[in-house]
Amino acid sequence: MDQEELKVADFGKALGHCFHLEIIDVGGCKHITDEFFNHLVSGSKTLDDENHTVLKPGLEHLQVAKLNGLENIYDSSVTKVCQTSAVLEELELTHCKNLSEYGIEGVFKGFKQLQFVDINHIPVVTPAFYEVLLGHRPDLHLRRYKQNEVDPKDNMLRVPLRIISKGKKKKGKKKKKK
Repeated sequence: MDQEELKVADFGKALGHCFHLEIIDVGGCKHITDEFFNHLVSGSKTLDDENHTVLKPGLEHLQVAKLNGLENIYDSSVTKVCQTSAVLEELELTHCKNLSEYGIEGVFKGFKQLQFVDINHIPVVTPAFYEVLLGHRPDLHLRRYKQNEVDPKDNMLRVPLRIISKGKKKKGKKKKKK
């Protein structure tokens, strides 16, 4: 692990003690690995009772997980996030290139609380596999574009041009030439 990955893993440890997270958006962070998620879900707290009970609440309030563009994570990280949050409703996995069919199918089959999943630009999600996923959870809202290839310069932030109708033209005075 390089220095940047160590810093991210430490951030995962610190974030693991934030027990009331409702939304986590770590999209685009190239240094996040499975180690980050190991630390994130392993946070614990000790109760001040006579037995000093240790609780591992995990991400019990997490409703939205945006893991877009994390190219260094595998199936286990996504599964850990889904397992530790019983109220997770939205999961975004766009551009997570290391996910396998087995892991994605496990998310669809095992976690019935999910209502929305974004699986754009994942290489293993072919049209045939997409149909299999729809068969497992027809009630689940999915986002997947028909064209899997996009322009590498496109940052998905463009606004479409305004359409001008042909019937209306601006009327104004012509400028006289001098």
